[in-house]
Amino acid sequence: VQSDGRLGAPQPWLNEGGYNGNGGLVMTVNGQTIPDSTGARLVPLTNELKLQSVTVSGIEGTRKVRAPENETYTRFLEILSNPTASDISVTVTLTSDLATNDATSIILTSSGETVLNELDDFVVTDDVDGSGNPAMMHLFSGSDTPSIEPSEVALVM
Repeated sequence: VQSDGRLGAPQPWLNEGGYNGNGGLVMTVNGQTIPDSTGARLVPLTNELKLQSVTVSGIEGTRKVRAPENETYTRFLEILSNPTASDISVTVTLTSDLATNDATSIILTSSGETVLNELDDFVVTDDVDGSGNPAMMHLFSGSDTPSIEPSEVALVM
């Protein structure tokens, strides 16, 4: 798994619906890109790959990737932890190639609107007419598990 979320050679399930697998999420911590994983192990119970953890700016980052059989989506789960006893303040940026370029449209946010802001927990995007690449959902925070709410979110085309 590469730092841009690509799963190596093109996978047939990424090509369904016209999507060509432009990568998943690129994560940076304090401006430093999380490097490509040098190892991963399969977690049989959840059928996901757990990538080897890396430490950047004192924060330990782990990525889990799951591509369910007979489905046309891939889930990337980013887990950040502080392995020290002291507070650490970092800026984390997640960037994704939506593959719809300037035709990207916000279909829905967790607030039920089509305007994205830092109070939202997710955003659904698609191309303007819904006929090209598949819709994508990005879930970046939530209230049912301990999470850190974003201070800023943006859709940049």
